[in-house]
Amino acid sequence: MNDKKQPKIRFKGFADDWEQRKLGDIITFLNGRAYKQSELLDKGKYPVLRVGNFYTNDSWYYSNLELPDKNYANRGDLLYTWSATFGPHIWNGGKVIYHYHIWKLILSSKISKYFALTLLNADKEQLLSNTNGSTMIHVTKYEMESKVIGVPNLSEQESIGKFLVATDRLIAANQHKLDELKQLKKLLMQKIFSQEWRFKGFTDPWEQRKLKELTTLIKDGTHGTHEDGNDAFLLSAKNIKNGQVWIDPSSDRKISNNDYQSILKNYKMQKGDLLVSIVGTIGQTALFQESGVKVAFQRSVAIIRGNEKVKQDFLKATFDSSNVQKQLKRFSTMSAQAGVYLGDLNKLNIPYPSVNEQEKIGEIVNNTNMLIAANQQKLTQLKQLKKYLMQNMFV
Repeated sequence: MNDKKQPKIRFKGFADDWEQRKLGDIITFLNGRAYKQSELLDKGKYPVLRVGNFYTNDSWYYSNLELPDKNYANRGDLLYTWSATFGPHIWNGGKVIYHYHIWKLILSSKISKYFALTLLNADKEQLLSNTNGSTMIHVTKYEMESKVIGVPNLSEQESIGKFLVATDRLIAANQHKLDELKQLKKLLMQKIFSQEWRFKGFTDPWEQRKLKELTTLIKDGTHGTHEDGNDAFLLSAKNIKNGQVWIDPSSDRKISNNDYQSILKNYKMQKGDLLVSIVGTIGQTALFQESGVKVAFQRSVAIIRGNEKVKQDFLKATFDSSNVQKQLKRFSTMSAQAGVYLGDLNKLNIPYPSVNEQEKIGEIVNNTNMLIAANQQKLTQLKQLKKYLMQNMFV
């Protein structure tokens, strides 16, 4: 193996070619132990680490078997899950026996642990990008040992590994913060719409009306067929997510100006109109914002405009509440097809306080939504940055 290459992105001070080596020459892949069901105990001396314990499964089996040292994993060991859900992991728990669907990786002096971790993660992303998403991937030991990879000197390995591990920790910290903000919003919505929390000075009981009594417009998007063009985006329910309208210029359909103008004859959206997905993923919401980009919506999105009794920020918060979401889900399951009809929207029970209290509620919920959106955007950017680095820091 004498072929040598260089990555596109490197740390300053490193210029040597990377050597090409087989993984099996610098990493030893140790098989875990296969268990009979009768050997997996509800209680025992050693936990048995299975693939699911790395992901979503919090239940554990145990074993009292005394095995050779190679069958145990300890804190800091580099492991690899190879069946169905696959990829490398640093084990951060106590002493365990690792299952057959996990390898323990013994590293030679030619490769550092965190470089190996990030290298194997880059290989995992490459494998996933070459599948259609519906294929269950099984990675064989022979395939892994036979892979030819680029390896720099140990000093550069350490720099790459530490940097990408730090990036992972930053992503994890931002994901944790985003999860906490979403939990905060959930609590906020529960307390506000149960009226357990009220703003100071507001004590009057909330009224309740059908949605049709609180609106001047309840309409779905266009039902027509349209010719492709370059003048306006024709969006659908999939474009309403995380409280915003998301447009992908590279994939979202565009229609002609003639078709766009014909849609405007039936409805013209105004700033602040509430958009609600009513087909597919039910109940996603966003407030329409004029941006200079021409957009129209298909029938999978409802456009709702309140009257003088209700503020649009409050109306959006109401649609995001568990009460209205449950009503939407009930209507959708009653339909012949998964969706909510305009007639059903008219029947929604909407609780509402005075306009002044609505403004207070709308403001705090909207501010929370913007904070969540900003953190979601930051997390997305960090993940995109990591993806770019993974594609360009290895050969």
